[in-house]
Amino acid sequence: MFHAVDVSADRRLDEGEVHKFLETLNSGKVQMTAKESKTAFLEMDEDQSGFVFFEEFCSWYARRSCPLPSDASAVACATDGATVAPKIAAAYEAQ
Repeated sequence: MFHAVDVSADRRLDEGEVHKFLETLNSGKVQMTAKESKTAFLEMDEDQSGFVFFEEFCSWYARRSCPLPSDASAVACATDGATVAPKIAAAYEAQ
């Protein structure tokens, strides 16, 4: 999924790429404000480099996808994530 979001193919995400990805997650139904997008970007950019690298993206996505650390809900979330992630990537690539 990271590679689909990285439209510039430079192995890092800039704020614009993250914004477009976040709007795709919302299926275009919810317009994100610049402030919301910036907040999410800063949350992803753990090392404050101004870019989101693969490890940071994965860490953020895992925290958002499966917020419960241990119980049946987390197992269900992990199982569901295996089917949801490809769908999100496909929707993003189609745009």
